[in-house]
Amino acid sequence: MLAAVLHGPGDLRVEEVDEPKPGPGWVKLRVEVVGICGTDKAFYKGTYRPGRLPLILGHEISGVVEEVGEGVPDEVLGRRVVSEINVSCGRCWYCRNGMSTHCPYRDVIGITINGGMAEHVVVPYRNVHLADQLEPHQAAFVEPLAAVLEMLVMQPLTPGSRVAVIGIGTIGLLSIQVLRHTSPVLL
Repeated sequence: MLAAVLHGPGDLRVEEVDEPKPGPGWVKLRVEVVGICGTDKAFYKGTYRPGRLPLILGHEISGVVEEVGEGVPDEVLGRRVVSEINVSCGRCWYCRNGMSTHCPYRDVIGITINGGMAEHVVVPYRNVHLADQLEPHQAAFVEPLAAVLEMLVMQPLTPGSRVAVIGIGTIGLLSIQVLRHTSPVLL
């Protein structure tokens, strides 16, 4: 299959790579759309280092489940899904207490393990969410939108809060939209 593989700063190559196989509890997606995150750009520019090289970038993924690993129900085959990016261990204290994004043993799709800038990607079944009701391009925005919503969970706004959105990339534009929808007096 073809994939965009980062070999180092400024060295991104579209090349033939082995097609991934889903292990137990994982699914293989046929990638429909993958967003380009600021993290991907920073890896390419060399201002931020990925967990390993070479690496297939991309964590804002919309895809269709084409194959399932052992223990995954067949009913998910053919369904459009989006994936959470953190692949937590499920065993540590953080994972057992509902804080899997803080797992010190986690991998991150497109950052420490291969991501979605390829024809296919494998992700844990527990990470996928059905997105049949969304168009592929809409579904690719679910991950960055989730990041914006998590920001407001981590730092709730109170009356009189002042907010500055710096930058109008995907996260900035989504932040403005969410803030307008949830706190119209702020803007």
